[in-house]
Amino acid sequence: MRHTGEGPRIVLRDPASRRAATRFVGAVPVSVRRGERSLPFVTVDYSELGMYLTAGLPDERLDIGEMISGQIGAHEESLVEFSGVRVLRLG
Repeated sequence: MRHTGEGPRIVLRDPASRRAATRFVGAVPVSVRRGERSLPFVTVDYSELGMYLTAGLPDERLDIGEMISGQIGAHEESLVEFSGVRVLRLG
């Protein structure tokens, strides 16, 4: 996913690493808005450059090039808004 410049950019870095984009592995809930619906996804891994997501429902797919937005997190008080472009499909 590419950052679209809307809202603050969140930067995730491992302070012990020199790599520009450390990938973090973990399952974090992600809600993607599509019209009036909110689609459940979960991260497989993520970095400051993007997220690799798996669908929470088997029939939900995001199209390459599709503009998406939503929220990352499970707790109302710590949800993070995001927006970007779907850039890659694996599998």
